[in-house]
Amino acid sequence: RRIIMRVPPMLRMYSVGHGRDMPKPVQVMRYACFLAGALLIFSLFYYGAQPIAVGVLAPPADKIAHAGVFGLIAMMLWLVFDRRHPLLVVVLVALIGAADELHQMFLPGRSANISDWAVDVGGACLPLLVALAFRTKSCNGGAKASTLVEGAERTTSA
Repeated sequence: RRIIMRVPPMLRMYSVGHGRDMPKPVQVMRYACFLAGALLIFSLFYYGAQPIAVGVLAPPADKIAHAGVFGLIAMMLWLVFDRRHPLLVVVLVALIGAADELHQMFLPGRSANISDWAVDVGGACLPLLVALAFRTKSCNGGAKASTLVEGAERTTSA
């Protein structure tokens, strides 16, 4: 118990014990998103290191693939963080993209490219911006849906 108190609050919030107050389906969804995101990242590095990955997509299509994969990673992380901290998600995805480009420097037939990294970051930002705009528009100024449901329950029970 003493060790847990020394962990910074932000990390403690996302630890395994954090989900005790959440409904079970939300917990399951967050863990599923974490596993899906981890699998995407693992696949990116593992399959990207295979010789067959060299030149699989032509130049315009590889940028679209980069944006799509990193957009999916961003959405998975955003759901893991309970649809909060979009800037943190973008920073994490930018670091993953930088690690991917660094990894490609050491692979035969592959090269690191700053434009690929920029597309990775842009691919992470685009779906987050769309999701945030949709959430703000649909949930009364960005209030979480669970807060709105709790407020409705209080007014009907009174």
